[in-house]
Amino acid sequence: MPAVTETLARFASTLSYEDIPPEAVRIAKEVTLDCLGVALAGSVDGVGRIVKSVVRKMGGRPEATVIGAPWKTSAPNAALANGAMGHALDYDDMGMSVGHPTVPVLPAVLALGERIHASGKEVLTAFIAGLEVEGKLGAAGRELYSQGFHSTSIYGTVGAAAACARLLRLTPSQTQMALGIAASLASGLKDNFGTMTKPLHPGHSAWGGVVSALLAQEGYTARADVLEAPYGFMDAFVGKGRWDAEKVVTDLGHPFHVLQPGITLKKYPCCGGNHRALDALYALRQQTSFTWEQVEKVVVESGPVLPLVLQYTFPDTGYQGKFSLHFNVAAAIVLGHVVRDTFTDAVVRDPRIQEMMRRVEWKVTAETGDILHQGTPVTVYLKDGRVLRNPGDFIKGDPQHPLSRQEILDKFSDNARLVLSRPALLKTIDLVLDLESLPDIGLVMRYLSARPRRDGKQG
Repeated sequence: MPAVTETLARFASTLSYEDIPPEAVRIAKEVTLDCLGVALAGSVDGVGRIVKSVVRKMGGRPEATVIGAPWKTSAPNAALANGAMGHALDYDDMGMSVGHPTVPVLPAVLALGERIHASGKEVLTAFIAGLEVEGKLGAAGRELYSQGFHSTSIYGTVGAAAACARLLRLTPSQTQMALGIAASLASGLKDNFGTMTKPLHPGHSAWGGVVSALLAQEGYTARADVLEAPYGFMDAFVGKGRWDAEKVVTDLGHPFHVLQPGITLKKYPCCGGNHRALDALYALRQQTSFTWEQVEKVVVESGPVLPLVLQYTFPDTGYQGKFSLHFNVAAAIVLGHVVRDTFTDAVVRDPRIQEMMRRVEWKVTAETGDILHQGTPVTVYLKDGRVLRNPGDFIKGDPQHPLSRQEILDKFSDNARLVLSRPALLKTIDLVLDLESLPDIGLVMRYLSARPRRDGKQG
């Protein structure tokens, strides 16, 4: 058995900015901007309002920004809040081996980085190290969903700890301890998808990453091989004999996870399992005009992995709607779009949506593979006899079909405008896209707090 914990710790603790290709840095900055935007939007969602209220009552030294709030708190508590708000809308990025790679790691790095006045280069290096660690673990053990666990938070806790250890410049042995501590803090159950608790998963991961690294810095210990040990992290969450240790330790950083398999920026604020079907429907609507009343039925085909995450056939709430293929297809056809405001209890209960959901058929095939690799063919049967079909073979925003720089900026602006003034919004874009030049990450974070706008409102 390879020394998985030791190898990952050595990689994370010794990674330097100069080791990272410019293309990986570019992508890291773009996903940072994207995550900050969705966190700003999430800060005014129900999840954000409650989390901010609780974190403020918890108290803490004012050393790290809570996104969308005019006050600061301790680094662990800020990481908790910002991680939860970054996932509140399920609008944050996706990965091939970890469900949502950025949101458990970045809030930890930003909060701890602000506390220690880390430079932009230090933050980017730590962030990319954390993405690599969680990505390699996730690629080696993909069976978490069938075990009932949420890969984002399970692997993300360890990735966040690796990132924070790098930011604190811990030694390889100290980093090993941080990973070991994080392994026991990892948690997240799939059955909480479609509730407020799902966004809490990466928030808890970010909190755990900060705490694990701080404890290790002070000499706190854990089992040195806990990731690969019998009854350890991977065996417990994935299952004995169901993960590949060699895959974890081979070719670390060659290429970096952010480059291969890469990261997908979301076009729609819902579970990524819906996105191929949504892109297919939009393509069909562009080719042929039709109304929902003209539709006899819609047939969507997918492999067996998709039902593991899209677990609500007829949702009762907006949160559940994010994890309902039937709802997303119905909303796209009836409303003509799927946007932030689509996922409310009122829209879910719209009689037109309810009727259209009953016309959606989902056929599950024997095709295997992960969510982002499975095709999702969509066939629309119109009442006049016409049949429209799209293979549903790509996701707009994935590494092969990426969002353009302008689309990334437009998405950030649309989300950030809910909280930030226009000058603060534009300044944030400039700073994040030049992150490697910043002497202190606090120069970015200062613009992400909610402040009274000229119209008298406050985010």
